[in-house]
Amino acid sequence: MVTGLSHVSIAVPDLEAAARQLHDKYGLSVGARMVNAEQGVRLAYVELGAAKIELMEPSRPDSPIAKFLERNPNGGIHHFCLGVDDVGKAAHAFAQNGVRLLGAGKPQRNVAGRAHRLPPSRRFSRRIGRAGRAQRVSDAMKIKHIEPIAVSFPMKKPVFMAGVEIRRADNVLVRIEADNGGVGWGEAASAPTMTGETVESMMAAIGYLTPVLEGRPAEDIAGALAAMAARMYANNGAKAAIEIALHDLVGRATNQPAYALLGGKQRSRMAVLGVISTGELNSDLRDAEKKKADGYAAFKIKVGIDTPRVDGERTRRLCQLLRGDALISSDANQGWSTEAAVQYVRAVADAGLSFFEQP
Repeated sequence: MVTGLSHVSIAVPDLEAAARQLHDKYGLSVGARMVNAEQGVRLAYVELGAAKIELMEPSRPDSPIAKFLERNPNGGIHHFCLGVDDVGKAAHAFAQNGVRLLGAGKPQRNVAGRAHRLPPSRRFSRRIGRAGRAQRVSDAMKIKHIEPIAVSFPMKKPVFMAGVEIRRADNVLVRIEADNGGVGWGEAASAPTMTGETVESMMAAIGYLTPVLEGRPAEDIAGALAAMAARMYANNGAKAAIEIALHDLVGRATNQPAYALLGGKQRSRMAVLGVISTGELNSDLRDAEKKKADGYAAFKIKVGIDTPRVDGERTRRLCQLLRGDALISSDANQGWSTEAAVQYVRAVADAGLSFFEQP
């Protein structure tokens, strides 16, 4: 009756932490992250030949896995799935023997489009959809080539912030090609006064990281992050560009948007942030008024450009213009000392700011 083990499903409180542990302790590669919206779970598989380990974490509070973790905070085996000759007969026989069956013993599709309770030869092959086909592509996909590309684009208008005037976007693009021809793109911005990274340093860092990444399974993003961390300290902009490119590559291969790989969609709309950064009161007021007329509902005021008193007055005037339902924040980009930041906060205490970033 039973022909084999399909997978063992383990509920975990933190999928990424579990993936890192399996990689670091056992050298196992965890596949692409997926979301089963119906069950409210985020999951990934570890391929072990004929069988798999399925890692699951809740993606919303009412998920059955969330309830399981309330009883078992450290996680544990939630269920296992067996291959059988006849699922109907097997379900009846198991029930007679007191076995608890999930889904009332009826075949169910998992997030990749495959039937849970049937052996490989009986997986409804004619009904496996696009997600199932895409998942098989990603299972075999390996990183073939990583190419960093330095770019420099002129800004439509300069951006002024603490200690720096930006007139060009000096960035690094990362192109990752898989052995099946798939391509993913990532990007990082140079920020020498904030992150310590320049275009030159990111190009060098990506070149240094490449040997530990090429040949790895593309969908094992957690494993790639661990390999980069072991290879090189910090250089987070360079690492982020690679991570973004991997998400793009895997998302394209599995026909999933990036949000599905990152835990699921949390909202359908969000406000676009309008940055006000000319550094001068009158031009800032004109810019803010235009953005407000264009429909912006969230604003960030760049400060740390002048003294706390001058920037505080500029902030107050802008808040008076923008107030209402708008979300207004200010950002000093680490340009002030603790004393100066406190002076600014006192100057704008009742101005209507929602938050103050990076004093």
